[in-house]
Amino acid sequence: MIELLKIKATRVLAFILVITLVQGGVTANSQSSLEAYTNIQEIDNPEDYLALCTKNHRFPQDYEPSDLRKIKGIEFLLRDKAAEAFEQMRDAMDAVGLNIEVFSAYRSYNTQQLLFHERVRRHGSAERAEMGTARAGHSEHQSGLAVDIRHIGAISNMSFQYTAHYQWLLQHAHEYGYILRYPIEYIHITGYMFEPWHWRYIGIEHATAMKSGEYTVFEHYWEDNFIETYEIEMPTELTESDVLKHFIPLFFMQAIPVLGGK
Repeated sequence: MIELLKIKATRVLAFILVITLVQGGVTANSQSSLEAYTNIQEIDNPEDYLALCTKNHRFPQDYEPSDLRKIKGIEFLLRDKAAEAFEQMRDAMDAVGLNIEVFSAYRSYNTQQLLFHERVRRHGSAERAEMGTARAGHSEHQSGLAVDIRHIGAISNMSFQYTAHYQWLLQHAHEYGYILRYPIEYIHITGYMFEPWHWRYIGIEHATAMKSGEYTVFEHYWEDNFIETYEIEMPTELTESDVLKHFIPLFFMQAIPVLGGK
């Protein structure tokens, strides 16, 4: 009952946040997120731990990480370094009584394509589905560096944000090279809804630099430090109409347990 009340509170708070973002003009002079899909750049360094995967940047269709392996004790796959770091992080959480479970990790291009089509069917349109689910090639899960986690016994993925597990990750995940990839404050930058369950491995050095530099979203850290090195364009921001039309309905569906989004 308490968890259900928290989920309802999440919906209300999320609605208020979206309205605040829109009223604050945070997306002024930006292009539609859908237009971003018309200017797609293929990631030419997919093995790089800092590869930027967004609605503007996609993995090659045939890309599969060369060093995938199972996470110890479960069937999900991650790249070797990401798996090792996750195992250490999971052990550290277990040691303080914070048990978590993985519900998604590596996904191939074809698996992501099937997932996206299912979400289109569920939500009624591609525009709405892509606010919470990446198109094939645009998912961080194809990198083998992203993992979706929740507390054991969770009745929804969104309720994870209210747990001690989530608070521990906010304070310590960078020590293992992981970052929260889709924070609630930057839905207009990432183009995806808030996902407290989605954590991305970028290595201890860069995760710690993000933490110490007070970067909340990977795009900002990436733009400030690597855009000249890789010479690619950054993603466009969402318009006010995108946020109002697509995000608000999705925020009100967060009590539904689903396979991880990105």
